[in-house]
Amino acid sequence: MDYSDELRTARRYVEFACAMCGCETLARRIDISFNSRFTSRMGDASTKYMRIRLSKPLWPIASPVQRRAIVIHEACHIIADRTFGRRCGHGSRWKKVMRMCGERPLRCHDVDTSSLKRRRARYKVVGCSCGHVDSVSFVKASRIRKGVSEYICKKCDNKLQLTGEKV
Repeated sequence: MDYSDELRTARRYVEFACAMCGCETLARRIDISFNSRFTSRMGDASTKYMRIRLSKPLWPIASPVQRRAIVIHEACHIIADRTFGRRCGHGSRWKKVMRMCGERPLRCHDVDTSSLKRRRARYKVVGCSCGHVDSVSFVKASRIRKGVSEYICKKCDNKLQLTGEKV
């Protein structure tokens, strides 16, 4: 995907939001970029740095309507904070600015992120005397392997033994 075109589109949405709120000069000062690490949120706004960051992985999955809504959502955070002089969050002032832009003031996006979620590896452990089989996270398995931590079986209260098998 050519993100230079996407940045131009996002810029137009920011300019629209600023024009609807009567602060056209603010639009030129807002920096827009894409962030590869955002896999659950579509974007964020920094009022201190006048910056909007958008999710590079989620952007292609989102519909044009969702993209427009998220850019306007983030632009409204900056507009509200600059207009009212303090952090507005998702409060009544931010909602007012969202309505001025013709958007519903929703806190969360509805883009399906399930295709981007990574499933963390789990490792099989057994209770030494009862044979109870369970699983632990990668972190806990590493701690058991290194001898840093001990975990106790829920059934027999003995130390769990790492089998080395992934679940």
